[in-house]
Amino acid sequence: MIGEDATAVFNMLSSEPESWNQLAVAPLWLRGKFLSWIKRETEFAKSGRPAYIIAKMNSLCDKGIIAALYEASAAGVKIDLIIRGICCVKAGIPGVSENIRVRSIVGTFLEHSRIFCFGNGGNEEIYMGSADWMPRNLDRRVEITFPVLDPSVRAKVRHILEVELEDTVRARIMKMDESGQYERIDKRGKEIVDSQDVFCKEAEAEAVRRVLYLAKLAGDAPVYIVHLSCKESLEAVEEARRNGQKNIFVETCTQYLTLTEDRYKDPDGLKYIMSPPLRTQQDLDALWKGLEAGEIQIVATDHCPFNYAKEKQDGKDDFRKCPNGAPGVEERMILLFSEGVMKNKISINKLVEVACTNPAKVYGMYPKKGIIEPGADGDLVIIDADAKQTLTHKMMHGAVDYTSYEGTDLHGKIDLVMQRGNIIAENNEFKGNRGDGKYLYRKPFLGDL
Repeated sequence: MIGEDATAVFNMLSSEPESWNQLAVAPLWLRGKFLSWIKRETEFAKSGRPAYIIAKMNSLCDKGIIAALYEASAAGVKIDLIIRGICCVKAGIPGVSENIRVRSIVGTFLEHSRIFCFGNGGNEEIYMGSADWMPRNLDRRVEITFPVLDPSVRAKVRHILEVELEDTVRARIMKMDESGQYERIDKRGKEIVDSQDVFCKEAEAEAVRRVLYLAKLAGDAPVYIVHLSCKESLEAVEEARRNGQKNIFVETCTQYLTLTEDRYKDPDGLKYIMSPPLRTQQDLDALWKGLEAGEIQIVATDHCPFNYAKEKQDGKDDFRKCPNGAPGVEERMILLFSEGVMKNKISINKLVEVACTNPAKVYGMYPKKGIIEPGADGDLVIIDADAKQTLTHKMMHGAVDYTSYEGTDLHGKIDLVMQRGNIIAENNEFKGNRGDGKYLYRKPFLGDL
């Protein structure tokens, strides 16, 4: 039926359709549909049945729609409007708009969805489309609005509305005093909800769920999830494992265990532009617990060293032009020891497991690497657990001009590093020789961790 409507949309330039099955189309029919849906809620409210409207869009300035909303509000319809830009409705007019609540959410990302939810007497209907409630959209453009029929999609769309209605960080609320002015939410005593942060993390979790679903369809094909950064993604992994899925290997990175999104507020925030971005302290705490529980099996770095004074400056006026990534391979081990072991988040055994043994297994180098036993390479790191120091760029040996962890207080110090029984670093001085490296032959990893 929607396919027939879609064909009719393209044909309407030459001939007017006799009827529509599912779509509501401007410029000839959409205004009438919106007005009828609003009027229906008004009648439900007058008869004592559930009546509400939730509408999310960019702008609302159509006089006819506004008049219908005022009439609905006066009849008792509860109306929540999420309007990013222009809104000509005034909330709080006695006897007119006392049941209308308006909020505007403007953040880092441009949100462009239009969602319309109607209570429909207890049989809720949800629509999505391209049109704002503006004369130009309703009367002078070809615009389409369609019903959301699939239950799972309806749930996701409803969730978007609910999260934005709970936002306490980005949202500005129109005062209920007829002024049409907005004010920030008083967050004292309220849960901190940043809708854009929620949606970003849900996007990562959705990607994790999809790849796990595809792996399940392929007979539990081995899948390696890189750079897992948030609690929601970890929960997706845990859910798949509870449902019996095998061969899931999960990696996070040092930065997602030690740095938060607050770094983006710093004057040198360009240093921390990476994918995924840094998250919240709540996510850090969840990832540490995931490590200790074995849900996350590997800690890597995504070492991507662009110079801050050069390449990173491409983004000084437009962050989208900043190269993605940060250095971190040299800092990984001591940060895991100091932040993990010395703060009792993971055991020393778990550190060896996630930083040495498991990577060697997954990448086909075990038991040559990742274990100390006869026949294995004698690779050792000796750490002074009592030493304390502050991590600075001057301590680093790489060519990049900064460390993401500048000024971090460390509990522990790497005294000695051995490769195949030979000392290659001692007291932060490199002692290796050119040509010491050897090609590592690998084999497929078909086991479990």
